[in-house]
Formats: sequence, C-alpha cells, structure tokens
Amino acid sequence: MFSILFALVQVGVCFAFRFSSEEYNPYVNPIMAWIYSDVRCQPYYLEHTDRYFCTDDGVFTCVNGWTGDNCDEPVCINGCSNNGKCVAPDICRCDMGYQGGTCQSCIKHPGCIHGSCNTAFECNCEGGWEGRDCNIPKCSEGCDPDFGFCDTPDTCLCKHGSGVQGPNCTECMTKEGCKHGTCANPGECNCDDKFWTGHLCDEPVCSDGCSKKHGYCKEPDT
Repeated sequence: MFSILFALVQVGVCFAFRFSSEEYNPYVNPIMAWIYSDVRCQPYYLEHTDRYFCTDDGVFTCVNGWTGDNCDEPVCINGCSNNGKCVAPDICRCDMGYQGGTCQSCIKHPGCIHGSCNTAFECNCEGGWEGRDCNIPKCSEGCDPDFGFCDTPDTCLCKHGSGVQGPNCTECMTKEGCKHGTCANPGECNCDDKFWTGHLCDEPVCSDGCSKKHGYCKEPDT
C-alpha cells in the first residue's frame, strides 16, 4: 500500500514539474482526480469561482444567488415579473418597454401625457382625456363644438371674438352697443318693432298719432 501511494506522489511531482512553466490543468493530475471525486472541487477550480464551494465531504454546493447543476443559473429572489430575464443574482435585464428592479413597471407610449399603461408602450387615457397621447381634454357635455373649447376636462370656454356666450357657448351676443335688441346669430341687434327701433334698438316707438315732426318720446308707446 505504501509503495502505491509513493508511486502516486512521484507521478504527481512529475506532472507538477512538467506543467510548472505552462498553464496548470488539474485534469491531467491523477492525484487530484483521485482525491477529489468531483473535479469541480479541485483547488484550481475553487480558486477561480465565486458561485459554489465544496464541503469537507466533497459535496458540491451553490452559494446564494446561484443555482443549477453547475451553479451557472442566477437567482432573482423576487423574480423579473415575466417581463425580463435574470442575468445575475437579483439583477434583471428587462424586456424592451419595461423597467424597475423586477421589471414590474411598463413604459408608456412616447408622448403619453395624461395616460397610463398595463403593457409596454400603451397609453390608456385618464378620465376626461382622449387622443393618441391622451392630451386632448373632453369638454363639458353640451359645449358647442364650433364656438367652445376647453383647456381642462369638463369645462367650456368660448372662443374669443366668436360672438357667443353662456355655459356651453350656445348663446349669441348682440352687436356692441345694442340697447334693447336680441339676436338669433352672433352680432345681430333685432328690435321689437312695437317698442324700439334704430340701428342699435335705442330709439323708442312713440304712441300712435304722435307727430314725428313736432313730437317725440323717451319711452315706448308715449
């Protein structure tokens, strides 16, 4: 038995001398192969890895963060939300359109302002907004589409110079200076012929028989 061990030692010394000036390869050393049943537990490999270790009994064991038959599969404890790949312990490489430590957050469509996403590059508008980028407010119900507009949802502003007014911009404004007239369209000044006349409906209609040459009135029908 002693002679066998001595022979193996001599072989080991020979191999060590042979590769002393070359890159050492433990596979060719029969002593190492005999001592370590799992070649991965040889000193050379243990010195050049940070993914596993071997117990005193030669049991190959992965360190935290690695798994697999050869401890070459990284472990992300919280996963990557099915939106990425675990590339190193607790490090996810997210698919295009996702971000976050576990790739849990989607990225909205570029330009999306008042919207959100459930999947990558969506733009689901918040209440009161519409358009591809959710940047167009929905005006209040009834707001005139021609004369009204809004900067924020559920409001209605009348266009400057449109000649309309009212909560929905549907009421016409009479001509500037119109006193006692009405309008059907913006800028009109329609008089009630029984009471007022004139360009601005500011001249009263006098009572019947009042001489236009010698009489006048300040109020209608007088």
